[in-house]
Amino acid sequence: MEIKEMRCPNCNAEIEIDDGFDTFFCKYCGRKIILADMSDANINAKVKLKQMVNERIQKKLMAASIS
Repeated sequence: MEIKEMRCPNCNAEIEIDDGFDTFFCKYCGRKIILADMSDANINAKVKLKQMVNERIQKKLMAASIS
């Protein structure tokens, strides 16, 4: 995982962000920062999470239809 550096748009403090995160908070002023472009790791994690949720829903629907 790559760590990137940027400045907080609120307090101008230098902050480090982990690649893979698109939303985080400045540890100095607490401002919520949302990056415009998501990393590939973040997109892949969100896709995987959606797949897991869909699989659970399908299993519940199947179990309900059998009962």
